[in-house]
Amino acid sequence: MVSRLWQWARIRSTFWLLLGTFALGLLLLVGAVILPPHLLDTSGLTTEARLKAENDLRSTLVTLLGGIVVSLGAVVGILNFRETSRQNRAEADRNRAVLELERRGQMAERFTKAIEQLGQVGVDNLDVRIGAAYALEQIALDSDELHWPVIEVLTAYLREHTRKQKRRELELEHGEPDTQAGQWHQSLEPDFQAVATVVGRRRLEKDPPGRSLNLLGVRLQWADLRSAQLAGADLRGSHLEEANLSGAQLGGANLIGAQLKLANLTAADLRGAQFREVAQLLRADHRKEYDELAVRYVAQLNGAILINANLDGADLHRGNLEGADLTGAQLERADLSSAHLQRAIVYVANLEDADLDMADLTDTIGLSWDQLKSARATEGAKLPGYLEAERATQRAADPSSTVDPSTNAR
Repeated sequence: MVSRLWQWARIRSTFWLLLGTFALGLLLLVGAVILPPHLLDTSGLTTEARLKAENDLRSTLVTLLGGIVVSLGAVVGILNFRETSRQNRAEADRNRAVLELERRGQMAERFTKAIEQLGQVGVDNLDVRIGAAYALEQIALDSDELHWPVIEVLTAYLREHTRKQKRRELELEHGEPDTQAGQWHQSLEPDFQAVATVVGRRRLEKDPPGRSLNLLGVRLQWADLRSAQLAGADLRGSHLEEANLSGAQLGGANLIGAQLKLANLTAADLRGAQFREVAQLLRADHRKEYDELAVRYVAQLNGAILINANLDGADLHRGNLEGADLTGAQLERADLSSAHLQRAIVYVANLEDADLDMADLTDTIGLSWDQLKSARATEGAKLPGYLEAERATQRAADPSSTVDPSTNAR
């Protein structure tokens, strides 16, 4: 109501300005015709000289009138231009609001339709589900508002539907018939792979602050997750056996109870990743129960490929790294106490300040005395035979000194 009154007032003011300009112009025009004889002192002038003087004054007044009219016209033109521009901007704003409303409606319709397609079950609808996953990715790219809802829908899909692989796996283990034998254990089902790909390559800058991926208990064995953005993700109890996680960003991820057997973690960033329960599981006086329960929470990385992986400060206490390839891995300050590293490959791995207390390094491949000296708490570690001999030589050379090579180095 107020805006309409203001618009009406602006229109009326423009009208009165135009009317006033016309009246003033008319008045000046009449004055230019009538006033000159009364403004001039024509005494003593001939008729011809008087007429010439009156015409000269009329010309001057008309010129002056023209300048005033032009100036007033310019003012009116500017005011009219401003009013027209304001009306155009208001109209453009209304059009934009209408278009934005239509766009949001269309986006919501696309979102709803894609979710419905993603929920279609059956082998015949596999291509529909894959298409729905990529349609949701495009929606997340087009709409900042729907980015995180899309990611939540996709992660919920993985949490809920990948569990069916477990039932299928059990069927195969018990020898029951499988209509798609050989498919599930060779690669991840295509719709799960499509969803995981979309989640892994999302635009991180669109993630809301303080939110992280909820991938609790997902079963993504054999998944292709190369360079996936999984930093801070909740992957507790997940199954990532034989998954390709090379170059993946897993910094700060919660990997408690995750199964990573034979996973490829080449050049993956695992800084600050959590592999075991930090909170006390059972009281220390129930040691047997603690040992039995804790084994479910330790890192399961046996056979994993961790070439050049960044495990700086990782908590791998009691972790299973048997047969893992740790060539060139960054293990500074990592907790490898009581870890199982039998047959692990550790060529040029950085073990500076890593905790090797009670670690089992028997049959470890590529471990050098210099690497061992850079670590700490190595006295209780089980070493390969050739390093046990080196340790015995060091003891014999200086019986009074500590036998911990890391302490000797310091």
